[in-house]
Amino acid sequence: MSIARLKRLQRLEKRQSTAAPWVDPFDTAMALLDALQAVQDGRACWIPRQTEALSPEAEEQLALAMRDADRMHERLMAETALGKA
Repeated sequence: MSIARLKRLQRLEKRQSTAAPWVDPFDTAMALLDALQAVQDGRACWIPRQTEALSPEAEEQLALAMRDADRMHERLMAETALGKA
């Protein structure tokens, strides 16, 4: 790449806005309002939160699943980084 092209790219990058793009919350708000209205009308219900503690076996299985997910995430991130290089 020529020096002039690099300088032009630097000037263009300086002009770019770093602020996050504004997103209209209307669709999300309407979906939430529809869900709340459905609960009030009895057409839907809330999923109850788990209040009882997990058994030791279930805790162990959950920890194993989380470790496996972390391992897969690290492998996929490494593969993605290799692809970008």
